[in-house]
Amino acid sequence: MKPSTLVARLVVSSMLVAVIVLLGMSASAWATPVQVPSGHSTVPTKTPKPTATPKATATPKPIEPQLNISSVTCSDGKIEIHFVVVHVPKDVKSYGKVKYVLNGTTRYASFTKLSGDTAHYVERISPISSNTYKITSATVTITTKTKTYVISLHNPGKYTVGCKRR
Repeated sequence: MKPSTLVARLVVSSMLVAVIVLLGMSASAWATPVQVPSGHSTVPTKTPKPTATPKATATPKPIEPQLNISSVTCSDGKIEIHFVVVHVPKDVKSYGKVKYVLNGTTRYASFTKLSGDTAHYVERISPISSNTYKITSATVTITTKTKTYVISLHNPGKYTVGCKRR
């Protein structure tokens, strides 16, 4: 063996011994056994990924009451004009009357019943010869314990209803 090879091996061996000695002097280089309490495992568990914080949502607006013409029909020789208010609020103190304009004349339909959150109003009138019933506007005032609603007609319209007097 050549002397230069022998010297190179000696240098590498010396460096290896120096690294081992230095590592041996460092406590962090050596694992120390951990005392595991009984009933516990040393097997690592998968850490769950954090979930996104939900964004705040806007408070939904309450649905406002709406006045509609439900029907204009002939019943027992009378014209029956039926209005409904949908989405009636809770704690109503007064359902009022529907004030409406029929063929240019102001009339009133009375509250008849509450069905779920729908208030019903009806007026029965004698038929007219033209059989045409044009409702151009209507309003009703509903009062709760905390608020008064003045509701306007959502669907004015013209109805042709044949009806014979009895």
